[in-house]
Amino acid sequence: MMKIEAFAMDRFRNMEEFGFFLEVNGQINKLLTGEMEAKVVNDFQTAMDEYSCALKQRRSSEETAVMKEIDNQIKKLYSGMVMMVQSLMLHPSEEKRTMAEPVQHIIDKFGGFYNKSIASRHTNIDRILNEMEKQGEQTLQTLDLLPWIEALRTALQEYKLTQKSQISNRAKYKKGWSTTSRQAAEEAYNNLTSSINALYMIYNEERYAQFIRHINTIIAHQKANFKSRATRSENKKEDPTEPKTPDTPETPEGGTTTETSA
Repeated sequence: MMKIEAFAMDRFRNMEEFGFFLEVNGQINKLLTGEMEAKVVNDFQTAMDEYSCALKQRRSSEETAVMKEIDNQIKKLYSGMVMMVQSLMLHPSEEKRTMAEPVQHIIDKFGGFYNKSIASRHTNIDRILNEMEKQGEQTLQTLDLLPWIEALRTALQEYKLTQKSQISNRAKYKKGWSTTSRQAAEEAYNNLTSSINALYMIYNEERYAQFIRHINTIIAHQKANFKSRATRSENKKEDPTEPKTPDTPETPEGGTTTETSA
């Protein structure tokens, strides 16, 4: 009698396993809509939702990377604006040189913050932008500084929103949640597949047969992925027959060091 093949899921990485469960859930929504399997389906989907929430709390490191990228953008924009003002101080037009002087004074007054924390740096940039805007839109437009100010405002706001999201996610963090929710999802999946195997054996309905065939196809694909990954890992291992060259410590100049006895 056809049945869903059992296989060990401990070789899954977290996101791989969740992706597998998503594929299974897609077949559930198409084929398992009857009353007899309703409870195991509901238990599995509830466990999946919990697992999804647990995985989302891992986004903190991703948000940190995004914040770093935004901060780098802010530094580039600010440096570009400073260079723009410095070039205006040398502009052939006396009118523009005169307009640029108070802007340069603002930068000189608040701009010495490159070695400070990100929070201090962003606060000072915001202060500089506020002071620059007091010069009036006409002046800033004449000096072509409005696009720089707008771009910096947007980047600073984007950084704040990402930081706020990160803080919110950290506040919800539950230690060990991804492990326990993964175990619960695996248990719910095993209960689901055992129940469907039993229902097919008893009722021999075509929709159960279709579900079993689809899930076995997904499982075969995952097994192939595992095998391919194991092969790649094995190929990366060092060939034991290849002669090893002992490492030789190098001096900063690139020469070798030798030990001398006293």
